[in-house]
Amino acid sequence: MTRKTTRMLTALLSCSMAVTNVVPFHVMAETAPGDPQEEQVPSTKNQEQDTKETAPVSLTNFKGDHVRSEGGKVMLDNTGGDNFAMSEDSKVIADDFHYSADLTIKSGDAQCAALLVGVGDRNDPSKAWRAANVIRHEGENKMRMFRVPGDHNYQPMQVLNDYDSTKTVHLDLDIKANGDFTYKVTSEGGSENVMSGNMDDWAGGYIGVLTFQTEAELSNIQFTDRTVRADDSLFHTTLENLRGLQGSWKITEKGMHSQGSGDNFAISDTKIENFEYSANINNLDKKGAGALMFRVQNPDNPQAGCYVINADYTHNIFKLFEFPTGGSIAEVPLSDVEPNADGSYDIKVIVVGEDIYVYANGKGIMREKDSRHKGESYLGLLTWDGNIEYQNLNHKAASELPAVEEAKLSDFKILTNGVTITPTFDPNVKNYGMDIPAGVDRVVIKPESSGDVYITLKDRNNKVTKEKQKVTDTFTLTAEDFDMNFLNMGVTIEKDGFSENINFAVNKWLSTEELAQQPYRAQFHVTPQINFMNDPNGMVYDSTDGYWHLFYQYSPNNNFYKQSQAHVRSRDLVHWEQQPLGLQIDEHGLIFSGSAVEDSENTSGLFNNKPGESKLVSIYTYHDEKTGKQSQGIASSKDHGVTWQKYAGNPVIPNEGNTLSGNDFRDPKVFKIDGDAKDKWYMVTAGGAAQIHVSDDLIHWEKSQPLKYKNGEQILSECPGLIPAKVNGTGETKWIYNGSAGFYVVGSMKPDENGIYKWTAESDKIDIDSNANPWGGFGKYATMTFYRDGTGKTVRLESAGCRTS
Repeated sequence: MTRKTTRMLTALLSCSMAVTNVVPFHVMAETAPGDPQEEQVPSTKNQEQDTKETAPVSLTNFKGDHVRSEGGKVMLDNTGGDNFAMSEDSKVIADDFHYSADLTIKSGDAQCAALLVGVGDRNDPSKAWRAANVIRHEGENKMRMFRVPGDHNYQPMQVLNDYDSTKTVHLDLDIKANGDFTYKVTSEGGSENVMSGNMDDWAGGYIGVLTFQTEAELSNIQFTDRTVRADDSLFHTTLENLRGLQGSWKITEKGMHSQGSGDNFAISDTKIENFEYSANINNLDKKGAGALMFRVQNPDNPQAGCYVINADYTHNIFKLFEFPTGGSIAEVPLSDVEPNADGSYDIKVIVVGEDIYVYANGKGIMREKDSRHKGESYLGLLTWDGNIEYQNLNHKAASELPAVEEAKLSDFKILTNGVTITPTFDPNVKNYGMDIPAGVDRVVIKPESSGDVYITLKDRNNKVTKEKQKVTDTFTLTAEDFDMNFLNMGVTIEKDGFSENINFAVNKWLSTEELAQQPYRAQFHVTPQINFMNDPNGMVYDSTDGYWHLFYQYSPNNNFYKQSQAHVRSRDLVHWEQQPLGLQIDEHGLIFSGSAVEDSENTSGLFNNKPGESKLVSIYTYHDEKTGKQSQGIASSKDHGVTWQKYAGNPVIPNEGNTLSGNDFRDPKVFKIDGDAKDKWYMVTAGGAAQIHVSDDLIHWEKSQPLKYKNGEQILSECPGLIPAKVNGTGETKWIYNGSAGFYVVGSMKPDENGIYKWTAESDKIDIDSNANPWGGFGKYATMTFYRDGTGKTVRLESAGCRTS
């Protein structure tokens, strides 16, 4: 027999979530939803409890895709795999019972049928279940008690003695609430075979029958339910028919207790469009998360679309996110809200249209807009890797949002000359860079808001160095506040219970004289004033004022960390002037590598065509720290690169549908082709697989082609570029693909039948000398070129580092 037969029914379950305790439950609402204007008050009266059943009940009605029930018999077809049939006579969770049936095997090499117990989801029993079966295995008839997922045997498979599968077989299973079981198998006229043991992960579930690669008939199916069910009145809720889909969910004297690894969903039949929804959530182990789940589009598969607000103790945050992407919408530290005396939080959401207001212990912590999940939909709960108690789970209809004034920083004034922020202040921007020139040791700022203003200072590792303090007029930064010439300044605005946080990455620059005295400072090459730099970025020549602009990857730490883009400029590529931080981190993520162009014809429509203004566009990669996904954004400058305005519709190329290498999709190099009749913009990206996108306006991009070697293999690199080069003596132009660590590929660019230029490799990978070990001492990496530098030449730069080990 094959291993597939041995495992019985598990072949299609290897990718299932590994959940061991899978116990749906059913809870009736204490108060049915009434007038939308009336609050639903939980009843304090005891509801009628389920009675303990001790008499056996005959089960005759079973439901499945290839199942027939008639005349007290259940017939299951041979489907070539798993064939589940769920009892329609017993639709409640049971954890203490006696279950038996007579089995007749009709056909099938596996000769396999089972009493099915501990099923987590009646609508999809294949997710998680336990079974007591008989099976033909390795030439012998055997009995087995096991669990899926995990294909775990509770006792070793046992050979059946005095057993004849051609005769009627009696299956008899007794399970106690503590997981003790006794399983007996007897064929007609044969001896009784007994297996006993304990299921240490037993928590009950639904019942049914199944076969595997076998046609069978079951009859005389008897079920004696001894389950002691909890008093539903101990758990106060207004939701209808709340039921768990994964994990352990049980009513205790303190409410609804949920526990399980991974995601464990519970869903209700309550369906509502605009609402207030709240619960007391107590994380008993201070690990994982308990959550309210709302706007659930599909009650059988919540992950297909919904919102979740949780108290996440693993990451110490309140997190609002959505499925199916799992992407974060907003996050607030748990430390911002004092927990209740028992360590719990009272979480509430008010949802009207696309507006989502979130409260923790009465304090407003989030105000967001999101329109991905709309309309009348379901409410539920979600436990992630936790041991959670839920209580007072209530909802009511809502027609309007609370009347609150938005917490906003209305103005940010710098009262010290020479100090700048990037980008220019905008009440909607939440991340800035601040540059303090050499020789300035005190900076006076004046934040303004209709709410209360607080400032907190942190070092480069986000460790608090000056506790949160209220600002009534001005605030002064001094030299003592800085950690190696850098600090993080957080400005918090509080209004009507809500707050907004604005972050400033503050750099205090050194003088040229101070820099020149440093023993390892390069005297000719561009170097960061302090801390870490890597890839050159945004290399563009501004024809309106004759400056070359150079951006580079910059971190406030001494290693790769919190990347943004710093900025210098030069008239001769020798003498460089420090500029304010060019592109700062924002809500889309860190700022990774990219390029820049001069949009002289204003194809983007981002400029006013005023005389004297520049038309510079930076194209760069966003790196989402939470998801790891990378996308492409753009920013424009009219003042010759001093300040940059990010495009409101960023990212212009999202990760989804555009990447060839999963999350890795970065380092855009944008260029035009001389003589192109369509005057297109071309973008080459890599970070994994190299490819080209095409655009008319730098904003709307279409995928064009993957880039491959002559042998047909996909090109993989970072920091890609396509450089035109004339062939000596012929005038022919070749397009050279250069890869990050110093290799190149010779190719050509020719228009296709639609006039779109396509690149074709004419060689395979050609390494330059340093590529074997680019970091083995004084190496080089991330070769980039200037966009149309005005000289007619290709000018390129690379990053280099002096390594001591």
